[in-house]
Amino acid sequence: MTALVVGGHSGFGAELCALFGEKSQGVSRTTGHNIWKKSQRLMIAQMSLEHDLFINFAHADFMQTHLLYDVGAKWERSNKAGYIFNIGSYVTYEEPQNLKKWCVSKYSLDIANRQFAKQIESGALPFRMTLLKLGIIDSEKSRSKPHWLGYGHSAQDLANLIKMLYAADPRNLIHELVVHPQKPASSSAILKK
Repeated sequence: MTALVVGGHSGFGAELCALFGEKSQGVSRTTGHNIWKKSQRLMIAQMSLEHDLFINFAHADFMQTHLLYDVGAKWERSNKAGYIFNIGSYVTYEEPQNLKKWCVSKYSLDIANRQFAKQIESGALPFRMTLLKLGIIDSEKSRSKPHWLGYGHSAQDLANLIKMLYAADPRNLIHELVVHPQKPASSSAILKK
């Protein structure tokens, strides 16, 4: 199984991409794949056809949703069987002036996922798709935020979840999954003060 991970060239995304093997590919703005440009999203959609999984980890406001539409349309036209994972969130730390935009952009991803889900359920699309709504991820960036609790999802946790869903019976469609990180028993010792 190979994956194309958008947002997978550095940090948490790169860790995630590495867990899907050498033939997996991580792309981001730093690799010349700027999802703010339609031509770049279409290039990514074309690249995604070479992989079993497409992991949309590009947290770039509404562009994550635009990317989903471009990849979904490409997979539909190509009759591509595979699995698309959209990495959403239900937890964030945003400055008050950015919070409304963040909420609306995540809602747009949710709605797009639901639109595809209806088509998948009817048999109109050959691929599967799941929106994973994660709590806090354990990344350098998250650990620097005021809301960090001392624990979160690791890249390995997310990779294991994706592999489990990929291996599941394809007749059981799991379009959305909310995943909470469990507080470790000893986490009180590592909480920020």
